[in-house]
Amino acid sequence: MINEVVDIADPHKSKAAAAQKLAIESATISLFAATQSAVKANKGFRAISVLPMLSEGRPVAMVTLLGSDGFRVVAEKLYRFGSK
Repeated sequence: MINEVVDIADPHKSKAAAAQKLAIESATISLFAATQSAVKANKGFRAISVLPMLSEGRPVAMVTLLGSDGFRVVAEKLYRFGSK
């Protein structure tokens, strides 16, 4: 459910949003699946944030996890081998 739509006037935020859009458009794995993979690989942690981005031209999800011993940020691929 979308509660509010806000125009992005800041050029830095606009550039970041465009990069996130490009990462999602080129992804072959969903953010949900990448988040599940990160949580499964980090027992005792839960996901609190996920941010799509490009890393070396490939889409990745930066997943922030929270556990009893603090925060952890992991990168999960949003592509399968052989795809871009």
